[in-house]
Parts: sequence; C-alpha cells; structure tokens
Amino acid sequence: MRLIKNLLSTKQCKDIIFSVKEPYRRQDRLECTNYRLPIELYESMNSKYPTINWKGAVQIYNKDDYFEPHRDTVGYPNYRILSMTVCLNDEYKGGKFFIDSEKITLEIGDAVVFKPREIHWVTPVTKGTRYSLAMWGYE
Repeated sequence: MRLIKNLLSTKQCKDIIFSVKEPYRRQDRLECTNYRLPIELYESMNSKYPTINWKGAVQIYNKDDYFEPHRDTVGYPNYRILSMTVCLNDEYKGGKFFIDSEKITLEIGDAVVFKPREIHWVTPVTKGTRYSLAMWGYE
C-alpha cells in the first residue's frame, strides 16, 4: 500500500466533481464514468507507474450509501494489477475507507494505491455526500 499526498489540488478535485455527468446507481452508491480528469493526473501517474494504463470512475456516496467489503479482482481476474482511491472532498460524515481492517485517512487530493486483491470497503455516509475517484491499473 502506498499513500500519495497531494496527488491533486483542491481545485482539481472540485473540477472533477463538477464535471460529473449522468451518474448511475451501482450497488449501494452512485458511480460515474463520464467526467473530466486533469492532464496532470495522467502525467503524475505515468511518471510513477509508466507501464500501467489507468481507468476509473467517480464514486458518489449519499447519506446511507456504502460499499461492502470486496476485492477489485472479482470479475477481473489477472487484469487489474493496482487499485487507487483519491479523496475528492471532505464535506461529509461517516464514509470511512478501510483496507484489510486498517482505516485509511485521506485528505482532499490524497490517494492510496493498493493491490486489487486486498479487501477494502467504505462505511455508510451519515451526513453529506462523499466523492472519491476510484482507478484501476491494467498492464
């Protein structure tokens, strides 16, 4: 597991949130694959992980939304080689992120990169709306 502080600026995170179009219900949260990422994110990830192609989705958790414990390899065996979550906002309560029972605390713009086989989840949001960028790395 690798923590990346300040991968994105607060402005870049807000720009991603405001670019979200047509989110759809996916399990116990909303998800959107129609959004804009800053070119700096691609440049940064390509410099850190030059052989990996990244795909992602903005995940939106309203009150009572959550994500059950899971692995990112289910349905994607041997394809996903890294997973990453980026915190896009902090105007919510609850919605804690865990990897293998360890609470991961991220500030706006921070990211955590981890192996997709690690069990991870998000607890229910109790107030506000939680936005995160989930990305998966493929070879």
